[in-house]
Amino acid sequence: MGEKVVAGQFDLSDRNRYRDKLRRCLKGLERLLEEKRFDRPKNLMGLEIELNLVGSDGMPKMLNAQVLERIASRDFQTELAMFNLEVNIAPHRLGGRVFDGLAEELTTSLAYADRKAGEVDASIAMIGILPTLDRDDLVSSNLSDVDRYALLNDQIVAARGEDFSLDIDGVEHLVCTSKSIVPEAACTSVQLHLQVTPGRF
Repeated sequence: MGEKVVAGQFDLSDRNRYRDKLRRCLKGLERLLEEKRFDRPKNLMGLEIELNLVGSDGMPKMLNAQVLERIASRDFQTELAMFNLEVNIAPHRLGGRVFDGLAEELTTSLAYADRKAGEVDASIAMIGILPTLDRDDLVSSNLSDVDRYALLNDQIVAARGEDFSLDIDGVEHLVCTSKSIVPEAACTSVQLHLQVTPGRF
């Protein structure tokens, strides 16, 4: 999903370079919209699902790098924590039996990934919030071993200047603090990516 970055300090020149690139990208998008490059109706839909890795006891397994190495498919990527990964299903044209096609592709992909996860005594769990997660699982040492996550964490923590406070009132009431963004990894999602013309946006 993101470009590979090298972890380290982000200084003012890096921020200025980022802003300049963002402005150029926005200008490019503006030009494409003016040229009506997106006006051809495509009506495509893709799918992204964030997943958890668990052991036979249902506890999280910090093995996404090992599992992804075995899966060896660009359709599967790291997510924020070592117990997460994601699968991306390529866009399909809407119409006909598109949902059957998406379901079949997803079922095949997940079955393959689960077999590969089994090689390291893990399995794929498709669930919103893994109920077996513990505070000790949601610490910065369990960030995925990808530089962009460490950089993202460091920049958000520096910008906030204080711990993250969570207060979630539901069937159970959760009140806690965190020194990192890792608790976000507990919230996995299903995302439908719909491509439409600007007029239908």
